[in-house]
Amino acid sequence: MDIPNSSSSSAPVLLVSVIPIADVHIPDGKITESLDSLASKPTSQTSTANLISTQPWYSSPKSCLSNISFIVYCSHALSNWGDRMWSFAVGLFLIDISPKSLRLTATYGLTSGVMLFLLGAIIGDWVDKTERLKAARIALFVQNTCVLLCACLVGVYLTWIAELTSYLEGTGTIIAKVLIIGLAIVARLASLAGTISVRNDWVAVICARESSKLTTMTTALRRIDLVTKLLSPVIVGQIMTYISVVAGCLFIAIWNFVSVFIEYFLLYKVYQAVPNLSKKKKDDDIASDANDDVTGEIETTELQAENEIKTQDNCDYKSQVSQGNSEKAFQNEKKTCCKCGRHPFFTLLCSMIFKLVNGWQTYISYNVSWAGFGLGLLYMTVLGFDNITTGFAYSQGVNESILGILMAVGAITGILATFIYPVLKRKVGLPRTGLISFSLEIICLVFCLLSIVSPGNPYGLVPLSPECVENGNTTTNYTQIDVYNSSTPSSSNAIKAYCSYISVSLLMLGIITARFGLWMSDLTVNQLLLENVNETKIGVVIGVQNSLNMLMDLLKFLLVILVPEPSDFWLLISISYIFICFGGISFAKYALFKSGHFEICTKERQNRKQNKYNVHAQNT
Repeated sequence: MDIPNSSSSSAPVLLVSVIPIADVHIPDGKITESLDSLASKPTSQTSTANLISTQPWYSSPKSCLSNISFIVYCSHALSNWGDRMWSFAVGLFLIDISPKSLRLTATYGLTSGVMLFLLGAIIGDWVDKTERLKAARIALFVQNTCVLLCACLVGVYLTWIAELTSYLEGTGTIIAKVLIIGLAIVARLASLAGTISVRNDWVAVICARESSKLTTMTTALRRIDLVTKLLSPVIVGQIMTYISVVAGCLFIAIWNFVSVFIEYFLLYKVYQAVPNLSKKKKDDDIASDANDDVTGEIETTELQAENEIKTQDNCDYKSQVSQGNSEKAFQNEKKTCCKCGRHPFFTLLCSMIFKLVNGWQTYISYNVSWAGFGLGLLYMTVLGFDNITTGFAYSQGVNESILGILMAVGAITGILATFIYPVLKRKVGLPRTGLISFSLEIICLVFCLLSIVSPGNPYGLVPLSPECVENGNTTTNYTQIDVYNSSTPSSSNAIKAYCSYISVSLLMLGIITARFGLWMSDLTVNQLLLENVNETKIGVVIGVQNSLNMLMDLLKFLLVILVPEPSDFWLLISISYIFICFGGISFAKYALFKSGHFEICTKERQNRKQNKYNVHAQNT
């Protein structure tokens, strides 16, 4: 159970400051109990750690309805199902709106990526400073409302496209496209706020930051995420194919209208069942007024840092103190900036810039940021089932049916990783699980490197065998049409087909097997963030992590724009593999810091230098 901060009540602070902790040993449970009894009225509240039942939620129908974790899973499943349907359908909607160009789709992808990168830390900071239920409610209703309006607008556009085109000489279509992209971007930002609020902040409080319970809940949530990612596009795709695109819009709009009330009911039920969710985290920098005395702020910050050092084991204490000093500096700069520009727009712009910079400084101040940076580097890759790699595989002769099967197998591999992760973490611990996960991904992606020099590659880097060459052309890339449209099958055609698919088969094999290590790495890093980041900064740190991931994703698209030819795809494969290796190195650095190996090596190095200095001094 969390201990209240000094800003929530003065009595606990005086108690901690008076007791000579260095001389008298008091169990942590007794301290927590006494502080809670002073901070609130004496009630018979259930411990947060005990709210998650030790029995499986599926043991009986009664346990399902009363199990907090099951309610969280249901809410997450509804929310994620809608998110996955919308993320799949919005790209198709934009293609239907502008069928002759990909500019509208690219504009949406680029704009939403830039907004997520710039506003990730600001959204996380807003979640930290807002009451938990209010933040979840606002994010939920804004997201579902924007998706509902956007889906309706797409349906109206596709139904009355002729009238909109003739309205004000085409101005109607431009306005409609701007509104559609704008609403879609706002929905994506609200989805990020909801993810930070419920999936990270709420889960950490419900599990009381206990490692085993966090492992159980985070793996279950990730499993739900992967299952909805696999199944939801199938449902909405069938509706759009066999009925109409407008019917798909109507289905998504109705789903979001109905699910928003069910999701909020489930979240409210969890909020009422977990008392600690109503105890909003306090921070002196948040609660203090801009006109407070500077000396009083410094004393309060030092006292808060001292109390946190004595009562919390999982936080990075040195970063807390430096973080408090940096935030005061930013507040002073903010006052100066606001004096220079009294206009509300400049005040808002200054506030957003300082929140952005302060968020990144807070993120870097934690040692666990090395693990987060390693996870972010995994996003700078074309070795995944995104539009780029699937488009390349399609150009190499892999048809739509085979691509769909391969993507399903990749999703199943990720789901399997969510079952193996808790067992591995329980056996070897969290840092070593991360090392194994990153190593597995790096090893599996060696198949992708082998595809560069395998028969059937379109790169022309290595000469093909004579059996795979037709008319002496060593760079011929046999496509699906070349293989399947042959009128008379023969052994030479079979050899051509076999040779032409070796390279792309190795590429797909590497991507599918690497999903196992990828999702275990994702689970490891996210749990490390939940366990090691201060409760008052969990939102901004998760927001910065999402911004970092999006930055690497944007860098990937930039590289594809610079190297667009399929014959140069080997260069993208090589660069992606290098980034993933650096991601593993970044996580290994954190793991070594966590295990104390770096400190041991540093002390040994200092001892050796001191011994050499002593020997040299004696000789001279």
